[in-house]
Amino acid sequence: GMMKREGQVQGEWQFKDWPGVQKTQPHNMRGAVKGTMRGPGAIPPRRPYLVHIVTGDHFNAGTDAPVYIQFLGEHGSSNPFNLDERTWIHKDDKGGKRVKMFQRNQADGFKVHINADLGKIVGLNVCCDAVEAREGIYLNRVEVEELDTGRWVVFRCDSWLDPREGSGKTKL
Repeated sequence: GMMKREGQVQGEWQFKDWPGVQKTQPHNMRGAVKGTMRGPGAIPPRRPYLVHIVTGDHFNAGTDAPVYIQFLGEHGSSNPFNLDERTWIHKDDKGGKRVKMFQRNQADGFKVHINADLGKIVGLNVCCDAVEAREGIYLNRVEVEELDTGRWVVFRCDSWLDPREGSGKTKL
């Protein structure tokens, strides 16, 4: 079942075209944001989020391919950013240490900051940069926690982001 949290909102997946993210794109965790700056030289707020990527319990569900995410908020959207080692939380729930990200039946946490107030997160774009068949991920769900407000949004997916499995889409 879905994790129930107080004040939880059921988010909607945005099924729309998302321009391909190049592997060579410089990592910009700050994510310059469209449509959120106010006034000349306005300094946007820095907002912390915890992103949980929950990989499904299917054969070959895990991936080594890069995973990118983009937040879609009420007031604007972030740049797509890479969920990688630099923001990955290595500890598991039992205090042990995980070895790899995005393994089958595993929930991975990433702590990220966006230098803008997007408002409530209302949607996500997710991309798994998988090229080969079965290199992609079976994504169960994504949970986004706003660390400064305690708001928690769950986005159900239950589908492959893989060039050969399911719909063959690598982006949602």
